[in-house]
Amino acid sequence: SNGTFSVIGGGSQISANVASASASSQVRLYAIATTVATPSTASFTGTMNTAQNWSGAIATFKAPSISGLTLTGAAAGNYTLAAATAAVTVTPKPLSVTGLTAIGKTYDGSTFVALTGTAALSAAEAAGAGSTADGKPYTGDAITLGGTATGALADKNVGSLKLVTVTGKTLTGTQAGNYTLAQPGGLTASVTPAALTVTADNQSKTYGQTVTFGSGSTQFTSSALQHGETIGSVTLACSGGDAMAAVASYPITLSAATGGTFNAGNYDISYEPGTLTVNPASQLPYDIWANGTFAHAFTDKDPTQDPDGDGMTNQQEFAFGLDPTLGASCNPITQPLDKSTARFQYTRRVGTGLIYQILTSTSLGAWALDGGAAEVTVTTIGTIETVTVHVSAVPVNGKLFVRVQAR
Repeated sequence: SNGTFSVIGGGSQISANVASASASSQVRLYAIATTVATPSTASFTGTMNTAQNWSGAIATFKAPSISGLTLTGAAAGNYTLAAATAAVTVTPKPLSVTGLTAIGKTYDGSTFVALTGTAALSAAEAAGAGSTADGKPYTGDAITLGGTATGALADKNVGSLKLVTVTGKTLTGTQAGNYTLAQPGGLTASVTPAALTVTADNQSKTYGQTVTFGSGSTQFTSSALQHGETIGSVTLACSGGDAMAAVASYPITLSAATGGTFNAGNYDISYEPGTLTVNPASQLPYDIWANGTFAHAFTDKDPTQDPDGDGMTNQQEFAFGLDPTLGASCNPITQPLDKSTARFQYTRRVGTGLIYQILTSTSLGAWALDGGAAEVTVTTIGTIETVTVHVSAVPVNGKLFVRVQAR
């Protein structure tokens, strides 16, 4: 009968057409490999074709003889038969593992992902059936799936349907060497943000003191940070930080946790306020001043009085850094308004806890708060500040007057 005997070796295919052979003719093949103890014979009768396969241990096969094979036909004289000397290498078949599913998780600072299910090989098929890429073992081969599967993500961060890499499954058994094991693939898992609470520290101060709030603060605590992560700083805000804030309790709000080793995108952050408590002062700033520097000559300490007769009350002398015992010390304006630059200078005492406001007028009759006035420079010498102010009011008919109010 007619057919084809193919041998693949060295990357090429060698074929011999069999024009005639008796039913008892055999193609003698010798299995040469460490897994085969002695040469063996693979016998076929009838038609040979390329779909026929040999099962068994992985080996290198050679056809050393063409005994029993002849060529006939009108063109037979144009051909000769030669023994095939090339080799056929049988490579391991890859097997697939199924049955595992990755479990999504809340962010925990690690790449570990738990797996569920039972790992198993695909159902076995008869030798020669299916394809070399179908991932199925052959019936009768002694192989066992073992090992412990472990899942891992490429990174630890929050994300949806992230690819999971599985390792740890193994293959054992007599025919295990005929196969390679592909770890379970195509698994995904989502990582959702972890809950994180950041709380502002409680603070306190005495009336007349100033507490500054803003970014870069470390006055907070946190709970539920994962894997030893840290927060660098937060932004705090509180309306009670001003020196003249009334004795009361004020909420300290916080936001914008940043820095450290944590990634804000991996957390669902809750910000809890703290409390600023303003306590009564044993002495008000004015009393401290009145009983201090000028105690020996300052006999009338009532804030509304003017013991030196300069037209400035004791409260005004205190506010603007003047001397309540010296009549010549009566004007805090050290540089009049320059209309070309819209600037002037005045002095004030440090630590009064007062609010200083700029008022303007074009007639000396009606005064209005200049909400756009801005302090350009503040120079401090001892307990006295010299302040340069830029006013926003516009002169009318070339006239503009300024006044500084302390309250």
